[in-house]
Amino acid sequence: MPQTPKSPEKHTQINHHVSLCSPYSALVGAVGLEERMPDTESTNQDNHYQDAEENPRQNPGPRYESLERLCELLGASPSDLLYLATAEDGERGVYVKQKAKKDDIILRIPISSCLRDDAPPHWFQPNEDDFSSNEDNFEGYANAYDPSEWATRLGATLLEVRLRDDDTGDLSKLHEGLSLWIAMLPDKDFLRASLPVHWDEETINAAKCTALELAVDTAYFTRAETVADISSRLRESAEEKVKDDDSLEEICHDVLDIVQTRTCRVEREDGGGQWGPPLRLLAPIFDFMNHGSSGCNHEGCANAMFQLEGGGITDINDAYIVVKAIKDIDEDDEVLLDYGDSARPAWRCLASYGFVPDYRFLDSNENISDEDGIRDECVAELYLDGVRFEVGPSTIPFEMVEAAAAAQSAEESDGFVTRSNEVVMEHEDDFPAFGAEDQGSHLLTPTVALRIAKRVSDVAFLLLLEPELDIGNDEERNNLSTPEAVIAARLAASLRWSQHQVLLACAVGLRDFAAREQSDNMI
Repeated sequence: MPQTPKSPEKHTQINHHVSLCSPYSALVGAVGLEERMPDTESTNQDNHYQDAEENPRQNPGPRYESLERLCELLGASPSDLLYLATAEDGERGVYVKQKAKKDDIILRIPISSCLRDDAPPHWFQPNEDDFSSNEDNFEGYANAYDPSEWATRLGATLLEVRLRDDDTGDLSKLHEGLSLWIAMLPDKDFLRASLPVHWDEETINAAKCTALELAVDTAYFTRAETVADISSRLRESAEEKVKDDDSLEEICHDVLDIVQTRTCRVEREDGGGQWGPPLRLLAPIFDFMNHGSSGCNHEGCANAMFQLEGGGITDINDAYIVVKAIKDIDEDDEVLLDYGDSARPAWRCLASYGFVPDYRFLDSNENISDEDGIRDECVAELYLDGVRFEVGPSTIPFEMVEAAAAAQSAEESDGFVTRSNEVVMEHEDDFPAFGAEDQGSHLLTPTVALRIAKRVSDVAFLLLLEPELDIGNDEERNNLSTPEAVIAARLAASLRWSQHQVLLACAVGLRDFAAREQSDNMI
């Protein structure tokens, strides 16, 4: 995204990350803004937490949080089905109090209770000069509401909620609900530590992933532009209220971290097709649901999906985000949604949401079919003769096979091969499962497979080595021991481990393929 780390979007994905820690009231204490912060300490905290001793079976982790009050304030239903719990590993998620059957509605929350990118605050509205006086010329409108600027508008909308006076009239109930939701969000410092856009160069390098480095480079500059845009507009509209530039920029980063990790995209469609641009939302309660793959059918996989229902061209405020079970969900099980392509591969998920997904890797002897949908949920990068490739646990690119076969042929003929820059095929389809019949199966001989396997194994081993850190002085050494630095270092190590697992599975598969081919040739 132009304002925050960009990731592919589909209407079947949500953009948020695992809730890492206990609720907090973010942004309180910024110089010049304290008097306008919502009072989250007085938002019915007695109703916010339900006594775990009265519900021992609904207390799977060290912290149990009721969602009933939040549902009531925001008009969400059913109000008594879901609860938040923090597991022993520190992951917080949404659980069901009773069994939900397939196609049951798990959550139904009105769009009017969500923060929308098409409804920015008054101080972020476009100027009259941005529009053309010619009614037939829509260029001015397009510039004023550039679709690519949705994260900026949504960030401004969230910032307005955080700074809004408590005097909201008829919206006081909604404002109380949003204030309570804000109080339940992850700790801002831990959230910031989990996002690579905020990491230092050494931590990024420690992840040993070129794709992540490039993504962070892009995100860094677009984030800076977005912060400057939001802060300048707010400063113009509230010059006397906002005096500390550093504090304002920090606040903008905080709200953009939330927008980046917790936004969902829904398509405005009905029976007649799409009737409007995609809508980006921050949907309370819904945004606490964690990621699970939809390409498998075991514990930890997606068991729910969501869609926009109701509303239309003239009554979008009557629409709802509806979460439905796609399979039976047992009592006290977690509700999991597939985040879509933005959670694949692991480096993109880390860059977008601040966590490394725990994908399931198949044994080489396990039967794999296309229906499983899990063949290449995650890929790992490696370089072969200076060219970057991405391989999956059970697939390799045809271009990689072609390059390895050419190198092998050159060595066998004891000659020298000059490689063309036009080695890439017209399409970018990955080479199918090892041994499958296709255009490149004749190139993947046992010898070539073992050659690739050796390179893959070597890279997998290198990922296990801890990177050397350049610690210049005591201050830098102390910075490495802060909680935030530990979180970032742990995530970088998790990405290396994820890449290692993919490469290891790939190497095993290649060796198994070579062994089968050699055995068949001997018969």
